[in-house]
Formats: sequence, C-alpha cells, structure tokens
Amino acid sequence: MPGRKNCLLLQVFVPIAGCLLACGFILPAFGQDANEGFNAEVNGNVRAIAVQPNGKIIIGGEFTSVNGTHCDHIARLNPDGSLDSPLTTGADLMAYGLAFQKDGGILVAGGIASYPTTSHDSVCRLLADGSVDQRFSPAPDNVVLAVAIQPDQKIVVGGAFTNIGGFDRNYIARLNADGTLDTDFKTPIITGPVPSVQTLAVQPDGKILFSGFYTNVEGRQFAGLVRLAPDGTVDTGFPRVSGTAYSIVVQPDGKILAGGNFGLVGSMHERIVRLNPNGTVDAGFKGTANTDVQSIALQPDGKIVLAGWFDTLCGQPCKYLGRLNADGSRDTNFVSSADSLIYSLALQRDGKILVGGQIKTLAGQPCQYIGRLNPDGTRDGARRSPPHTSPQ
Repeated sequence: MPGRKNCLLLQVFVPIAGCLLACGFILPAFGQDANEGFNAEVNGNVRAIAVQPNGKIIIGGEFTSVNGTHCDHIARLNPDGSLDSPLTTGADLMAYGLAFQKDGGILVAGGIASYPTTSHDSVCRLLADGSVDQRFSPAPDNVVLAVAIQPDQKIVVGGAFTNIGGFDRNYIARLNADGTLDTDFKTPIITGPVPSVQTLAVQPDGKILFSGFYTNVEGRQFAGLVRLAPDGTVDTGFPRVSGTAYSIVVQPDGKILAGGNFGLVGSMHERIVRLNPNGTVDAGFKGTANTDVQSIALQPDGKIVLAGWFDTLCGQPCKYLGRLNADGSRDTNFVSSADSLIYSLALQRDGKILVGGQIKTLAGQPCQYIGRLNPDGTRDGARRSPPHTSPQ
C-alpha cells in the first residue's frame, strides 16, 4: 500500500510482558511492514496494556497467542510491534493490572494461580529481562485486581483477598518494594456482600484513592470513592462520591478524574466526574456518559480519552470510545468507535493510543482484540490476514 508508507511509521503490537511473560517462540510477523502501522493480533480479550519507559509494550489478558506465537496471557512487544525476545515463564490465568518499578521491574496483578517452581498466587514481579523474581512472593489468598506504586516505591494492591503475606488484610494492603507486607499500613475495615477493591491511584502527596464493591468502610455505610492518608487511615474530610469507579486518574494539577457506574454527582457528571484536590466536585467539568466508563487515559494536552459501555457521550452518539476536551465537553474532532467493550487504554510518547478489550472492529476496521489509533482517532494500521497458530 504505497500511499501509506510514509505516514505510518510505528507498528506497535501489544503482547504483555507481565507477570509471566510466556512467549517461547519468535515468529516472523505475517506480512507486516513497519511502515504500514499497527497490525497486532491476539486470540482473546486484552485486559491490560502498559507502555514501559523504553517504549516497549506489555499486555495481559485471556489470550494464548500473539501474531501466531504461543503466549500464555501475557507478552511484551517492541515499539515497532514485533515480539520482544523470548520470555521464560507462563501464567495460567489473566493479568488485570500492570505497573513499572524504577529498577525496571514489572509488577503484574491478576487471577494468576501458579508459576514454575514457586507459587506467587495473584501478584508477581518480573525482572527487567522478563524472568520471574522468585524472591518476591506476597502470596495473597485471592485475586489481585489493581496495583499502584508510591513515590517511595512501596506497592499498594487491591482485590478480593483477605490474607496477604500471612497476615489478615481485607481487600487492600501495602507491600514493601521487596514484596513483604508493610505492617505499618493501617488497612481499613471494608465489608459488603461480596467486597473487593477494583481500582487504585496514588496521589503525589502519598494519599491513596480506591473504589470497588462494598457497602461499609470503617463502620460507615458507604459505597464509592474513598481516600486514605499515607498511613492507611480513612480521610474523613474527603467528600463521598457514591457508586463504583473502574478507573481513577490523578491529573498533574492534582484534580481527580473518575469513571465508573455512578449516577449523578452534584448536578450532573454521570459516569465520569472530576474532583478538585480536596474532593469537591469540579463544577466546571461538563463530561457525562449514558452508561459505565471502564477506562480513562489523560493526554499531555489535557484531553481525556474514555472507553466503556456507553453509546452516548455528553449527549451525542459515541460507541464505546470517545474523547473529551479538558473542560469535559465532547471533542468532536476525535472520531472513532469500537464494536464492543474496551478494557484498557494506553498512550505512547508519539500520542498514539493503544486500545485493548473484546473488540473485533476499531475505527471501522477489523482488528483482533487490540488496535492502535492515531491521535485524531483514525485507525493506525488494520488487520489484513488471519494469524498463524503455532504448536501448543
């Protein structure tokens, strides 16, 4: 396709290099040209995407193959979309959360049951070369759904666990950088019919935001966004935002974006809200969606990419994917859509947008659970042929 060769220079394929980067073989890309954009294909849902500081891409999910190469639920790609060097381990369940440590370590959280030689349960650390750090073994007793790293490199985890590191800790806990439990962190008492923490974010001042499924926090009837002080005590001065947030992003100015299934916050703000640093609603923010917001990506220019179940955004038709201006109004210059739920969004340094989920169509073109958009929402590359299947 000669007319496209000079305009699409990066092909970013997204396998995941998380907790068990299990890509044993390197298979040449099937007819892909680095000048023809992003053409990655996997054979199952992509739940998590993260871009490393060096530009490589980690993805996790329910897949077992990336571009025809066997990969158990997690893989890593080079910035051009080719598969990174073979990774040595494999996980038997999916990854939900990814985070990067300063030393190059990769934290992977999810429904991960076991690894070769050592049981790491639902959270593990990969070394920079992709091998599992056998010394890091928090051993939670149930799934870990979210992971975040503090400025001091301590690790906050949330999920459905009730014990971690041999200690009773319900649904949220903090680990030291080596994976041992930080016993100085005062884990709040969280209760509910089937409680869990679904998402986390750490503010620059060390305060911790979380949300999930519960009805009571520290003896107060409450279901919604919670903020903790750095020691884990509940910030009782933080106003209540009822409903579950699935994605929380802290802006550089300290304001807090939250997307989820909550209804009216203040006078509007359905499913997407922006809070001031003190937790009060930013009344100047105009964003709304007609149903759940699943993922948020904040661009350097302040614009906000949203993905979820919605089919209207700010009252205008918008299928599963859209963008807001910095004030929350609909960015009508961003024209894109998908055919099903998007679980994860990630931004590359060049402004392109990685999209992963249940999708088979992105911006009107076929894809296979993952794709990449140009900054204006047009598709970067498109699927051309079915992937190979390597021997299992």
